[in-house]
Amino acid sequence: MKPLGTITMYFDFVDAKTKSILESLMKKAYNYFDFVNLITERACFENAPQLLGFMAVLHSSKLWNMQCLNQLSKKYSTDPLMRPYLLNIKSGLGELVDWEGVLDSTRIVLDSNPDKWVALQMHLLNYSVAIGSHRAPLKAYTLATIGNLIRNNDELSCFSTNLWFLRAALWNRVEDQDKRLSFTQQAMELARTFDDKYSEGYGFRTLAALSLSSNLEQTREYIHAADVIFDELGHKLGMAENFDTLSGVFQIRGEFTNALECLFESMNLKEALGVDNWLTPTNVAWIYNIIGDRRAALEWSEYALISICMCDNLIGYPHLQRARALINVGRTEDVLEHLDVALQYALREGDERLMKLYDVTLTLLQRAEGDISSAFNNLERQMDTDYPTLNVFDKNEYLLLLAETEVIAFELDTENVFSEYSGPWMERLEERAREEELAGFLGLALLLKARLRLKQNRKDAAKYLLDEVEQLGQIYNMEFLSERAIDLSEMADLIES
Repeated sequence: MKPLGTITMYFDFVDAKTKSILESLMKKAYNYFDFVNLITERACFENAPQLLGFMAVLHSSKLWNMQCLNQLSKKYSTDPLMRPYLLNIKSGLGELVDWEGVLDSTRIVLDSNPDKWVALQMHLLNYSVAIGSHRAPLKAYTLATIGNLIRNNDELSCFSTNLWFLRAALWNRVEDQDKRLSFTQQAMELARTFDDKYSEGYGFRTLAALSLSSNLEQTREYIHAADVIFDELGHKLGMAENFDTLSGVFQIRGEFTNALECLFESMNLKEALGVDNWLTPTNVAWIYNIIGDRRAALEWSEYALISICMCDNLIGYPHLQRARALINVGRTEDVLEHLDVALQYALREGDERLMKLYDVTLTLLQRAEGDISSAFNNLERQMDTDYPTLNVFDKNEYLLLLAETEVIAFELDTENVFSEYSGPWMERLEERAREEELAGFLGLALLLKARLRLKQNRKDAAKYLLDEVEQLGQIYNMEFLSERAIDLSEMADLIES
């Protein structure tokens, strides 16, 4: 492979012997992934320099190469320099991560008065962990320390890409996407300056995530750009994660079949690499819960609990989808234990989104147990309280749940006690879905509307709506929409006869 800035940026900081080995391995390798395998093999030799081991751990961590990291952990697990990284990746090796232990291990290195570039790596890791875990303390001084180190030492300027990506991640955490976009663009300019292809690829992924709700074609272009870079690097996991991001586009647009296909592609690639799927099965269960495929939601929510068991800071999410799947099949007696786990993790992690989703799922349990009035009032309250801070997908889902609840209320009450609830939210969902071209959510809204029209004995209006739903299912390859439209049409015919 030709020289790659992602590797050569470290050359000025290592000893002559380590640099010579790195140069030799880079010439021998045919891509970055192959280089990581070669450097891991060499670092596991008995006489390998410590910095070579450090380079192997750094680059293996970038690619999340579990096979290499497993080998390296056997030799370097007690080495103070490598220990922070090896603790950080334990979830990928099937172990629970002690986030405080990761931060403590970085402090041990920093207290040893290391070279400035090593100190910088520890601060970068420290802050990355804090950004990624709600429990880890997010300390502004750490980011300031990183900035000061780079600003006051010209030789460390090649790491400024990392600084700008961390700044972008911070703005994502406080939900300022405009600043996140600006900082990501700055980071990508720096990545190109230093030929850091790895960082550039992840920059395109971030840009794709930022354009999820507004521009499908732009998102696809960013994903393609990231794919091209990751393919060149041999970074198959990066390509798998691109499918996760693309699935997010389709989920927001309600193109649920396409979303599922992306998630299945992602899981296939991850399984081939021996990497855990983490939240991907949870997202599959989530989609099946939304579209009402009860059997699939039940099966995937069970698999999701198995997949996430070692990533303890995310474990509340599959428990909520399991609870929801159980609610949908009428097994309400089994729901509370999953809600309790989700609540425990939401409070422990300080995860506000998980807490909001917990409240919604608890409300769905109320609805399933027949307390429609309370469920509807709670959903309206949650919508009023949470809507401004929700991501686009959650906003669509909240509207769908409110529309479902007002239709259920109308259907269950023959005296029309809840008649004032039998349309406004459904109309708002339909209006949003048409304006934003959210095909799947539009189809679900029209199915609800058709159900309501049938209840009102307005059969012609219902069949007109169902024809549109069937067309949407055909155009967007959503067979479940077409099937439900046909089923309701046949039901209307039976009523007429």
